[in-house]
Amino acid sequence: MTALDLNVREAGAGLPVVLLHAFPLSSAMWLEQRNGLAEVCRVITPDLRGFGGSQLGDDEPSLDHMADDVARLLDTLSLDSVVLGGLSMGGYVAMALTRLDPARVKGLVLADTHPLADDAAGKEKREAVAKDVEKNGMAAFAANALNNLLAKEAKPYVRAR
Repeated sequence: MTALDLNVREAGAGLPVVLLHAFPLSSAMWLEQRNGLAEVCRVITPDLRGFGGSQLGDDEPSLDHMADDVARLLDTLSLDSVVLGGLSMGGYVAMALTRLDPARVKGLVLADTHPLADDAAGKEKREAVAKDVEKNGMAAFAANALNNLLAKEAKPYVRAR
């Protein structure tokens, strides 16, 4: 596996809290939480491989590779244990890191995620999305996904960001 340096946004001091973003977003999604929590803890929000400012690498995509990347980030930051949170895909990565290195996880926060592998229909849907992105690009996917990711009542500044 190729070691990757992750792009990271960080704020605050104290108890380290690592928040892992949802697909197809980046650590930018945690802006409000990072700013709010920075008053009481150290908030670390990496871009997972292939998202935001982090490279995809040459390896086959894998949640375990993403978890290893986060573990290496913790090593780089000299953090033995953290409170780890993940939303959707970030939750999958958080669970993978907890499985691979449970001593690193002081606390676990999971949101809108689940511990089971996709069934056949779920795998087909993810494959169809991947093929559509390859054919039409990420911008087209993002435009279609926005309505599923945000409530219809979301404020315009949230939609713009």
